[in-house]
Amino acid sequence: MNIPKKILKKYLEVYPEAESQAKIFLDSRNSEPDFIWPDWCYLPLAASYAIATYEAAKQGISAERVILDVGNLGAVLAWKKSKAMLNIETEKLNEIWSKPLENFSIESLYNLPEFCIYFDIQNLKEPLEIIGFFVYLEYDAKYKHSELRISFANKDLILTTLPFHLSGVKTIPEMFRTTINYMAMQQPGNIGIFQIPLDLQTDKGIEYAFKGFFNLISYVIKKEKIKK
Repeated sequence: MNIPKKILKKYLEVYPEAESQAKIFLDSRNSEPDFIWPDWCYLPLAASYAIATYEAAKQGISAERVILDVGNLGAVLAWKKSKAMLNIETEKLNEIWSKPLENFSIESLYNLPEFCIYFDIQNLKEPLEIIGFFVYLEYDAKYKHSELRISFANKDLILTTLPFHLSGVKTIPEMFRTTINYMAMQQPGNIGIFQIPLDLQTDKGIEYAFKGFFNLISYVIKKEKIKK
């Protein structure tokens, strides 16, 4: 069983009715204003939140766990639909990862070729706590707000999901800065996994931390080098 399948299995064991609940939301799409979302979004996180809280009430899952798992559940449900994965040979992976940040626009990030893609980065020469990551797009129907979400997987197959705002930002550094601000407020302990010491949280330092992930995302958008 490959890693994204293992992660999917892990989260569906915690939320066993997630798939059937997701189908209810998908079947209700376009039935009312809060159920209208763009074609590039598989299922808004408002649905993931409703699913996680529904399951939590039945199984005694803590509210803190639910909040952390909303984005993670969104990732695995979207990946189950697409089953898309990037697993390129080691030399090419390290070449893409280590080069300067690709020149791409905010708008280009809407062009993911699948609802969700898992990127396997176990063969990076650079030592990281992260072994892979899911990428998908989120839409908030209430606020008409769009995000690219990345769910980072560690060696224990635990996910940490971060938002990268697409609405309300004009530049890539601005997008990165909004994410760091979110982490500082909501998940301060996770800044460390991206190796960004507090005294290096300049735009260049933040860019260095995220550039490898976004170089791979840009590569997929341009080349569509994925498999199922």
